[in-house]
Amino acid sequence: CKTYSSEAVGYDVLKLLTTKSDTADNKNYACLYSIADYKARQNSCFTLPFFSVTENEGEPYLYPNGASVYVDDILIYSISSKEEMIFKILSNNYSKGIIRLEGENVNVEKSKCKIHICFSDGTLKITFNVALTLEGDTNIEGFSDVLKTECLDFLSNVQTQIREDVFHVTETIKRHYPTIYKRIESNPLNAFLNADIAVNCKIKKGEY
Repeated sequence: CKTYSSEAVGYDVLKLLTTKSDTADNKNYACLYSIADYKARQNSCFTLPFFSVTENEGEPYLYPNGASVYVDDILIYSISSKEEMIFKILSNNYSKGIIRLEGENVNVEKSKCKIHICFSDGTLKITFNVALTLEGDTNIEGFSDVLKTECLDFLSNVQTQIREDVFHVTETIKRHYPTIYKRIESNPLNAFLNADIAVNCKIKKGEY
């Protein structure tokens, strides 16, 4: 389950910003993209990076600021920078870097997320198993609970606000869990939106 933002092909953004630099003034602009990856074309829901525009010494300055969720090429939701971090971790699309939780920056050396899927009592059950390796001198006490809460909050938002399978879990089920897919194929999205979702977080320190 990955986003396809790296496969996005856009207009000449710098040229676009240059023509609008006289009115940029800390405003955000949306750019139209076509999706090169055939997988993205097969899914009506996909995500793209969101960029904000400001000016630096009279020149337009472009910086990443979250992501945008599209369905059938229509923007339906803007993911904040903080949500995007959690989204990437849960999508197994976050390798390493600095994450910010509870006002503190934490250096992540390695990140991995595996999804466990089952179907019981008439309900789809999805468990996101997150494993992070943090910089060796990081105090990890309580970090697992904080990260778990952040993940559950975002997943709840996905089910109640975004209301789309941004993780493409149902596509994974279709490809790898045919028996389960037969139980939800009449309405896969509804099964995902009503699934019981859990998160497990395993945190460890890396080598000094």
